[in-house]
Amino acid sequence: MNTDMEEFVKIINELTDVKGITMTEEEIEKYTLRFDSIPNNFKFTPGSFTKEDAVRVLKKKFLS
Repeated sequence: MNTDMEEFVKIINELTDVKGITMTEEEIEKYTLRFDSIPNNFKFTPGSFTKEDAVRVLKKKFLS
């Protein structure tokens, strides 16, 4: 992804209202397993966003 991850997470924070919602690393890992069974839309995301990028965002946003 060509965007700085910290800047990307800052934008996500500004666009979402999920205060008080947290996830453990195990919950994030279990949640992201579903990314393997859905059509791979990541390749159509601007900036070539990947599954690994999504995991990093979830961890920065929700890790408790």
